[in-house]
Amino acid sequence: MKNIIDYVKTFGHLSFIEKAFNNVDICVFASLVYIQFEDVAPKFTEPEKPPLYLRDCKEYSFKSNCIDGKRHLRLLKLLCDSKRYKDVSIQYVFEVFDKVYIEQFCAMTFNIPDIGYLVAFRGTDNTLEGWVEDIGTGLESATAGQLDSTEYLLRINKFLNGKHFMICGHSKGGNLAVFSSIYSRKDVYQNIDKVYSLDGNGLGNDRYLKLPSYKYLKDKIYSIVPKDSVVGQLLYVVKEPVIVKALGFFVFQHSTYMWKVNLKTGDFEYTDKLSFSSRVRHRAIQNWYLNRDDDQKLIILYLIFYKDIGSKNSVLKTIRKNKKTLIKEERKQLKGLFSSYLRAKNEAFFYYLRKKGNY
Repeated sequence: MKNIIDYVKTFGHLSFIEKAFNNVDICVFASLVYIQFEDVAPKFTEPEKPPLYLRDCKEYSFKSNCIDGKRHLRLLKLLCDSKRYKDVSIQYVFEVFDKVYIEQFCAMTFNIPDIGYLVAFRGTDNTLEGWVEDIGTGLESATAGQLDSTEYLLRINKFLNGKHFMICGHSKGGNLAVFSSIYSRKDVYQNIDKVYSLDGNGLGNDRYLKLPSYKYLKDKIYSIVPKDSVVGQLLYVVKEPVIVKALGFFVFQHSTYMWKVNLKTGDFEYTDKLSFSSRVRHRAIQNWYLNRDDDQKLIILYLIFYKDIGSKNSVLKTIRKNKKTLIKEERKQLKGLFSSYLRAKNEAFFYYLRKKGNY
């Protein structure tokens, strides 16, 4: 199977004039934002400082604190010497990590030769705070990261002095890309050309449907998900997705390095339908989680995560640990919540089974 690494190896010698900018390029930049450039590239508080070019990144040692960190760093190494990407610059980096307000946020702006500006939002990293905030995007109220994403676009729009730009992000970064664009001011969203969410979770409510910004942007929003998408089918999905063939199943397809690239066409391999299991999960989550008020949703977050915020435990260790330390009443609540989810999943399963292949 060929992926975005193979795409860069195959087409990296071609400029964006020689080979048109496409969805795989968007995926490259949505992956690149996971690398911690914030220690080297100019911050958004330093708008006059010269940008960092990818060709110069080989002089530094970067880190990437996420599941695909090693792959991201390998990708960067290829980009530094490629004709297609080496002259891309990075600037206006804005990074926040706050254990009190439960925020893990990073955004940066790429200036791509012959294409223009691309704002990229980072998805969830390996910190517990990042995972909790990710789940918190399902609440009615906005998370700290979502609020910062709209503020970031406001600043970038000012820095670019009216120039148009695109937005992208993977996972939570995709959620932030969509949220920030839809909840931006008119003078900002009118300068947005395209918004890309790569298997990003949806929004926590459907109030956006009545907003003038959504009506303006709805044809400029693009959702790209793998065939067995989990994250990209959570909550209120703003746009019907473009579906990519991928290796593996379930959450393993969330990694963009599992998405299949066709080196003959120089684009992803696409398919028309989500998997049966992806459809079932989406309907089950819609009926189980979104119909609860924020108090009930917060109980779910508390029971699973909140008791161990600030610890050095990994996410999975935290879940296992908290499951053992819950008091009797909390265990009863958690059991009831998951029992109701299983009922919702069974209903969704038989719903699509009755459709006899129309999925």
